[in-house]
Amino acid sequence: AGDANVRSGPGASHDILKSWPAGRRALVYGEVKGEPYNGSTQWYQVAVPPEQSAFVHSSFVKKQADVMPVDKAAYTGRWFDVIVAYLGASAQYMAQTASGTKKNATDTGAYPTFWRLVSQRMQGDNLFSDDYYNLDSVPYIQYFHPSGEAIHGAYWHDNFGTPMSHGCVNTSIVAAQWMLQWAPLGT
Repeated sequence: AGDANVRSGPGASHDILKSWPAGRRALVYGEVKGEPYNGSTQWYQVAVPPEQSAFVHSSFVKKQADVMPVDKAAYTGRWFDVIVAYLGASAQYMAQTASGTKKNATDTGAYPTFWRLVSQRMQGDNLFSDDYYNLDSVPYIQYFHPSGEAIHGAYWHDNFGTPMSHGCVNTSIVAAQWMLQWAPLGT
């Protein structure tokens, strides 16, 4: 609803971890009572371990939708529904992503991961175009599509919730590391 400080605890006296602009999407993991701010003690937890816990006052958040529970697992064992990690029908971990733009959409469908790397240089598109990218040491990569699309960490932005990639599924470095460790090849 407006630019918001993301804090280490539920109150204005806690350290500011970062600032999010108005319109940024966020996952809300829970509601907690905290220090009064703007006449309310309601704070939202917007990051949970393994990431550092983070909180935003409820006055800055406009609810868009609930995360839908899965009644019946689409697959047995470990699987992702971008990006919720499931073991059967049980959600194990949820992370925000930045997927592909309209021009470079992330392919939809069911794809097993076929190549995994701790780190790699990624570059693509025409060197002289606005879309050219050349990123060193992209972390915790799981390739899932033959065109080169992958789930991976992004150190160059914190704009998760907004499509902005060239087709990959960007997530935080901590989330990407957790997923790489949790999901074996072929997930």
